[in-house]
Amino acid sequence: MYLHLILFFMFSLQLSGNDIGEKTSRSKENKAFKVGEKLTFTIGYEFIPAGKTILRVEKIATIKGKKAYHISSRTKSHRLFDPFFKVRDEIDTYMDSSTFRSIKFRKKLREGRYSYDYTVEFDSDKMQAVSITSKGSRTFDIPDFTLDILSAMYYMRTLNLEVGKTQTVNVLDNDKLYPLDLKIIRKERVEVRAGLFDCLLVEPMLKSGGLFKNEGKISVWVTDDHRKIPVLIKSKAIIGSIVVELERVEGLIE
Repeated sequence: MYLHLILFFMFSLQLSGNDIGEKTSRSKENKAFKVGEKLTFTIGYEFIPAGKTILRVEKIATIKGKKAYHISSRTKSHRLFDPFFKVRDEIDTYMDSSTFRSIKFRKKLREGRYSYDYTVEFDSDKMQAVSITSKGSRTFDIPDFTLDILSAMYYMRTLNLEVGKTQTVNVLDNDKLYPLDLKIIRKERVEVRAGLFDCLLVEPMLKSGGLFKNEGKISVWVTDDHRKIPVLIKSKAIIGSIVVELERVEGLIE
């Protein structure tokens, strides 16, 4: 499950609750991404290449009568790891293209001998979410504008982030609600495989629960422009050092 844990924090720790209560009732303009955008990341563990992840804005779909961005994540382990621990993870979200609310979330994990299928359907009017697994379904009462891990990252990209600000948002994953603080530390210039970028350094802090709560630190760099592209993620934890690095970008919005 290790690559999925990295991806979980890669997505869920890049959130911002800036003016969320004010924004939930009306449409929001998107100047951050568009259909056709593709981001390719490498995942390394202690300088050893472990796998790759591709994030893609697939299309505008109609779901539950609403226009929604279909956004996907596909993670594969490196071919050298496949004989020992083969990973083929698929994550999809459908987020309202006007309000950026989560509508439906699905993940299909295939990691070594471990397999897990998980679906969540969000009802923003009832402020409820229903999760479905092989063990059955569960219904949750959720705070307004609770997001899944993937739509949360893309929603964050549409916001204005300011150095020195700390914001909070709720994310639902694996049947757990996570209140999350995001602290914007400073501006830095970062060089990765995809190039040189002016970035904002942010540090996510879980209020409760989570693998990295006390054991280590997560640092995330996002581009300091209207796109807010995740460029670099570094973690130092008891399980080792992990680096997620942007390798290639395609189809960016101007």
